[in-house]
Amino acid sequence: MLVKDTFLVFTICAFSTLQAAPVHPTLECTSGLRVHLTVSSIANRSTLNQLELNWMGASPASGDWIGIFNSDPTVSGTANPLERLDLSPTDAGKGFYVTNTKVDSYVNSGSEFGFVSKCLAYHIGYVSSGGQVLASSCLRLEPTWMADMVGLGDQIIKDIFIPGTHDSGAYSKYDPVLGESIVLKYALTQDEDLLAQLIRGVRYLDIRPAYYGKFSDRFSQSVLCHFPRCRPQRAENQTGFWINHGIVQVHRLEVVVAQVRQFLANTEKEIVIFDVREFPYGFNSDAIHEKLIAYLQQEFSQYIIPRGPEGWSSRISDLRASGGGKLIISYDNSNMYNKYDWLWNRVEHKWGNVRTLVDLYSYLSEISTPTNNAWSAMTELTPGTWDVITDKFGGLRKMADSVNRNVTSWYQGSWGRTANVVAVDFYRGSDIVRTAIEWNKQKISSGNIKCANK
Repeated sequence: MLVKDTFLVFTICAFSTLQAAPVHPTLECTSGLRVHLTVSSIANRSTLNQLELNWMGASPASGDWIGIFNSDPTVSGTANPLERLDLSPTDAGKGFYVTNTKVDSYVNSGSEFGFVSKCLAYHIGYVSSGGQVLASSCLRLEPTWMADMVGLGDQIIKDIFIPGTHDSGAYSKYDPVLGESIVLKYALTQDEDLLAQLIRGVRYLDIRPAYYGKFSDRFSQSVLCHFPRCRPQRAENQTGFWINHGIVQVHRLEVVVAQVRQFLANTEKEIVIFDVREFPYGFNSDAIHEKLIAYLQQEFSQYIIPRGPEGWSSRISDLRASGGGKLIISYDNSNMYNKYDWLWNRVEHKWGNVRTLVDLYSYLSEISTPTNNAWSAMTELTPGTWDVITDKFGGLRKMADSVNRNVTSWYQGSWGRTANVVAVDFYRGSDIVRTAIEWNKQKISSGNIKCANK
């Protein structure tokens, strides 16, 4: 996935082409009225954090409408919506609408959320002409969904549906001054930190560490973007382990490690996959890998789940019984994996390397799933290097905007039956967490799985 050019070298991820209308394939499991809220990934001074109404399975009658509410409309009623969208028969099936209602602000840290599952102050309801709420949901925090799910312990880790983020550590709050710089538009893949991602329900983290030695950064000082501002840094501030997107340094590794540790310390029975891979800069010897592994073992010692004989075929209950561990550290280096019995084999990425939404659908529909390994559907598209240099598609936020609502629809359908990890960019623009939870409930409750859509 690494694209190289004499002018620009960095990892290209999560792209798609912009199309006049979203692709909504017909799947066998798309019956039933369903509504959900997402947060638009499009960001500028006027559109930041706009809520989107999403619906599927609708057959609107005259007078039906969808509204945003600051409390549950099935309890508080529908008299005072924050905003409403009147529907017509042409709005049948699936659709979305970008509202003028905005989430109050970005979360600077997931610690502002707390660790209790709950709805935030934004609800959606589909209201009939007679005033009956036919479907509803909310923006939710899901820090305990695995612990709360009765029967999950009997499931095998590689067979459950795990919501994930792609390039999880390449996050930053949108900066209206720098947000349109070419580096930031194509370096950032998330807009919330790892703690917020975990509290919202993400359980797979895609970690791309880089290493900078004492004298290695003379070149990078002039081209790399350091957050929260892009400016040259003193060389001594660049050394050590970082989270990168390609060659772009985003955060120090210790920052994201501390966020994951905070989540693990405040929850029980939640299992997080910390997938260490790619090593985009500086890993030119086994000694550097050894140094990273020693650091991870030190920082996560009380939470690590050792790799057992069943590996990715282990049941959740067996993982929970392994000394109280909550963290699977998978590692994309066979020498290290074979040397340390507590490291897990890397999660196998299924990446289409395609440039259009139609081709992404085609690729994902034909995935051959591995037998004994965990795997992830990487729901991102990749343009050519020249497309990035010319900013043909407008940046990763716009790419994610055209992808995520479709990915949600695809995996609400029959693909959810066989999904393991599904990784997305700007995950708040999808409903992948709720989709995963609903599918896992289906897998637990019945061997004859129907649909996640309710």
